[in-house]
Amino acid sequence: MKNLIKFAALGAALAVSALSAHATAISGSIALSGLDSYNSTGVTFDNPGEVLGGTGTLGAFGGDPATLTSFLFASSNNVELFSTANFLEAATFTINGPVSVSTVDGSQVVTGSGTFTETGIVNYAATTGSFTLTDSDNQIEAFEITADVAPTPEPSSLMLLGTGLTGAAGMFFRRRRSIA
Repeated sequence: MKNLIKFAALGAALAVSALSAHATAISGSIALSGLDSYNSTGVTFDNPGEVLGGTGTLGAFGGDPATLTSFLFASSNNVELFSTANFLEAATFTINGPVSVSTVDGSQVVTGSGTFTETGIVNYAATTGSFTLTDSDNQIEAFEITADVAPTPEPSSLMLLGTGLTGAAGMFFRRRRSIA
């Protein structure tokens, strides 16, 4: 009986650790629109913008208003580029470093990387991502932010493996005790 209690406690600890260690990664991309003005030093947004649509976990924000934060190219590190929310979830993207600026076919193209955060009914992990902003004639031509998703082990499988090993150990000790 004493060993059974030990194995039950071990199994409970494995189950709790497997579930608490898991946070769903943010996935997909989000497309934004709005008005802005730009020059060689930065971009100024005329809020609010709008989420045109999204894929993955970011697909929940289609049609929602977005707050776009103006920024200077030289000091763009740690700028919260955009935020949006609906009645269940909220998402933000923060620039993590310098941005690149180029001109392509008369349009200004700004690219960079950063971190997505998404809060709501699911426990989301902060996820790295990248953005591309294409401007022309003081209007956003294209603004897409994409999450970089790295494969992570599925905690349910880890929990199943742990409970199977706990059960096998319990049977081993029970058999060993009944033989002795």
